[in-house]
Amino acid sequence: MAFRARRLSIPDQFAANFVINSIVIGVAFQQASFTAVPASTFSEKATGTNLGLATCQIGQAISIAVQNIDTLAAHDFRGTLIGVAIVQTAC
Repeated sequence: MAFRARRLSIPDQFAANFVINSIVIGVAFQQASFTAVPASTFSEKATGTNLGLATCQIGQAISIAVQNIDTLAAHDFRGTLIGVAIVQTAC
């Protein structure tokens, strides 16, 4: 079953330490530019963050490249992609 992500949700305690460098579905970059975006843009409290990502087909990978911006300590990253399953039926 295909999947279309609509939202990336990152808890505030993790978002403060990271930027999002890229979101890739299959081999297709999903952002309009190659500039890093603060992870806080995708805060769990954010509204109006419908990403409109491409549909991920069966067998394709979704990857999100993040960068720790805290130069003094390492941090774990946690986030969730929320979306819908796309049911494809034969005609």
